[in-house]
Amino acid sequence: NITMQVEDINKKSFSRMVETFVRTRKGATYIDAIVQLCEDNDLDVRDARKLVTKQLIEHIEAEARDLNMLQGDKKEYTLF
Repeated sequence: NITMQVEDINKKSFSRMVETFVRTRKGATYIDAIVQLCEDNDLDVRDARKLVTKQLIEHIEAEARDLNMLQGDKKEYTLF
């Protein structure tokens, strides 16, 4: 498990935790990583929004596009 004290979590540390999760777990997605890390650290998934970096958003949007989870014209995709 990749966990930290909630008060120690910031965008940089959360991003590192997500990247580590995705790299070390075969088949894990960025979406999976964020959900699991929130559960492991007793964070509400909705609160993770303020911890997600632009780079993570780009990864998540790419995953969502690949999974046909986004609707609309490509230029209109937006998660956050």
